[in-house]
Amino acid sequence: YKKLTKKFETSLISEEKINQLQSSYINNFAIIGTKIGKVSNKEALIELEKALKLATAKDAYLNDINSTNTLHNVLYYKIKTNDIDSLEFLFSKVNENKEHLMSIPIFQLNYALIADYYLKIKKDTNAAKKIQKNLLIENDLSLHNDYLEKRILEQIINDTDSHSIALNKHYLATA
Repeated sequence: YKKLTKKFETSLISEEKINQLQSSYINNFAIIGTKIGKVSNKEALIELEKALKLATAKDAYLNDINSTNTLHNVLYYKIKTNDIDSLEFLFSKVNENKEHLMSIPIFQLNYALIADYYLKIKKDTNAAKKIQKNLLIENDLSLHNDYLEKRILEQIINDTDSHSIALNKHYLATA
């Protein structure tokens, strides 16, 4: 019986893998639903929070692409819907794992979301500009991610009080 039980435990899909698959499905469903207008932003946020719980069931934040992507989506929709509940905790998880995030080009773009948080939730333009400036410097020195630069410049032009002609020309040159 013990040998047979051990065999079943090792050959069946683990609970963690099932949680990851469910999380990925819910994540994709919520995002696609908002894009096609079938799911509201608030409904998407509820679903994404469920997906995040599944992805991080063993308290393993940002240990894989799915949990990182789900966390980004939760933060994005929390900012979009002005839902400030647990934002500080979630951003602390992002900051704890900055080195990992910045090692993957697509997640470098997601890290720019922190400036959105300061602009739209905290209403602190100076803190947002400081983060944007530091990201631009880091990008220039080591990351060399043109999409990250474009994302930050879009934030500066669209969401702050900056209407610099030189900045707009630089943005158009990188587009």
